[in-house]
Amino acid sequence: MSQARGLGKQVLNVSSLASLILLLIVGGIKKDALALYLSSLGLAFKSARVITQEIETRDYDRLMRAATEPLRIENTRLSYDLGSQRSENAALKEADRLLWQRADEAEKVAARIRNEYKALENKLSKAIHATGQALKQVEAKEAELKELDLYNERMSVQLDTHRSVTDQKVNIQREETRKLEQNLKDAQKSFREKLEKAHADVDEARDALATSEAQVAVLRDEIARLHRAKTLAEGVDTNDFANRVVEWFGKAKFLVDAESANVSGSDWVLVFRLRNQKDSFRIREYAQQMKIDFSLSSLPTLKVDGDKLRITIHRGEIENEAKYLRVDPTWLQEALVFEKSGETVTHHARFSGSTETGKSTLVCNAVGVLIIRIPLVEIELADPLIAGQSEWKTLKPKYKGEDSCVAGFIRFYEEFKRLDRGEEKSNRSKVFIMDEFDRMMQNHPELLPMVLDLWKSGRHQKRYLWVLGQSALVGKFSLNMEDVQNVIGFYLGATVERGLTDANDDPSYSSKLRQEWHHAKARELRYLCLCRPMTVTGRPFLAVMPKPDTFALGKAQEALRSYDEGKEEVQLENRLVEFDLDSAKQNLERLVSPSQETQKDLTLGLTSKEKVKVEKLLREGLSASKVVKEVWGISPSRNEPYPTRKAQVECIKKTL
Repeated sequence: MSQARGLGKQVLNVSSLASLILLLIVGGIKKDALALYLSSLGLAFKSARVITQEIETRDYDRLMRAATEPLRIENTRLSYDLGSQRSENAALKEADRLLWQRADEAEKVAARIRNEYKALENKLSKAIHATGQALKQVEAKEAELKELDLYNERMSVQLDTHRSVTDQKVNIQREETRKLEQNLKDAQKSFREKLEKAHADVDEARDALATSEAQVAVLRDEIARLHRAKTLAEGVDTNDFANRVVEWFGKAKFLVDAESANVSGSDWVLVFRLRNQKDSFRIREYAQQMKIDFSLSSLPTLKVDGDKLRITIHRGEIENEAKYLRVDPTWLQEALVFEKSGETVTHHARFSGSTETGKSTLVCNAVGVLIIRIPLVEIELADPLIAGQSEWKTLKPKYKGEDSCVAGFIRFYEEFKRLDRGEEKSNRSKVFIMDEFDRMMQNHPELLPMVLDLWKSGRHQKRYLWVLGQSALVGKFSLNMEDVQNVIGFYLGATVERGLTDANDDPSYSSKLRQEWHHAKARELRYLCLCRPMTVTGRPFLAVMPKPDTFALGKAQEALRSYDEGKEEVQLENRLVEFDLDSAKQNLERLVSPSQETQKDLTLGLTSKEKVKVEKLLREGLSASKVVKEVWGISPSRNEPYPTRKAQVECIKKTL
């Protein structure tokens, strides 16, 4: 028993020592943990007492196991509690750290709020100061307004006074105006009466002047008839040639009358009477000039006996001239103008010749022929060259530059097709003249089918195409003789040789025509032309080209008078009415100097496809700027080409 007690004391001592050690380990434990420890210690003492009692009654081993088991369990529990307490202490330390961190952040926020509060206090003080200043200004403005109200009251009083004075003056002025208006009416009535009397006097003077002018016209016609050279009856070769000689002498300022024209053997003998015998001393000098102008191979014989002039010319030369070489300018009218179904019409034409061969002069005369013979004809000239390169001086092109010429020609062709399909009707003839034909066909081969179509069928709708070029080759642009059989051919300069080669005639005639060409070159006749009529069977002939302005408008009246020379005045008046010289003048003036409206036709540079698209968009309600952007993709700007395109669109818009 004593051993058991000793053992119990040892156990108790061990437990106490373990508890003490545990207490030292957790030395920083708080009061709750200490209370727990004391409770555990009390329990341990109680267990020790029980163990002591059991050791006394039981054997040593069983009592030792029983005594040590609760202690082991308690130690385990205390170890677990110690771990939990450590975790709790760590959490408390982390919470304490976070608390201090939050306290620092709160201090910083408080410092920032204090700074912002100070700034707001500064702003508030400034605002209060500014408000005070504004209130002072408002008070000053209110004082000014009060002064202004007083001023307005004074001005209102003055205005009322002024209005009363002004009303009095206005009433006086109205009365004066009424008197002036009455005086003006009286003056107008008096002036109207005087003006009517003056008009009556003017009408009377005009009647007297018209009567005087009619008498003067009669006297002038009588004087002209007396001064007009006497000619022979027309219709005989000798008479026609004698009349041409009379006209030729008149241009040379020699007045002669034709008395007779006879055939004497192989010669033609022409007899004339000199109006002024003084001319007989120098008329023989004109034999050489007559040889040149009438294309004679030898000098004619000129003999003067008193006032009689006898000219002898070899008959064969005259017949040869009439057959192969035309020197009178009327050949151009005969080649260009025809009578068909009671109407005067023309044909297509092709002018071939290099520079300085008189091509433009011939075309100008040809245009003059049309103006005289077909007064209502419309003529459009297209020159693809720019102004600095263009050689046109008399006629003014309607289309300038390649793009403009192409657009103008397509418009002309489309108009012909509408007429050909019966969609439109027109009784007026229209001629389109295309310069630089070779260049245009080379740069724009798509136009060639249109050209051939016009040459084939255009004359049925009175739409004619004239082309000018330097080359006379038919096959240069895949053309053949059938394509140009309805086209009058004019070969100038070096191209005459080509025209002689292309001439479709019997070998004998062609040979003589070529001989005449070489004979004319030997005589140094410069401005010669080979004219090939419009049909394949028509015989070509050589001709001296008319001089510049032979068929210009200024010559129209002379041409008409010479046409009806020797006829009655009534017939001449009827002829003038038939030719309608006023219309001819307007047409030629339009061609020589196109109107500003024609010159400003901005749509000429547009293709037909572009025009159709523009018209479609305009009808859909799009503005001009949007149409320009849709068709050409150009945005508004001050630089080209936007302004030009917009002007073209607006020009089309006006026509819709």
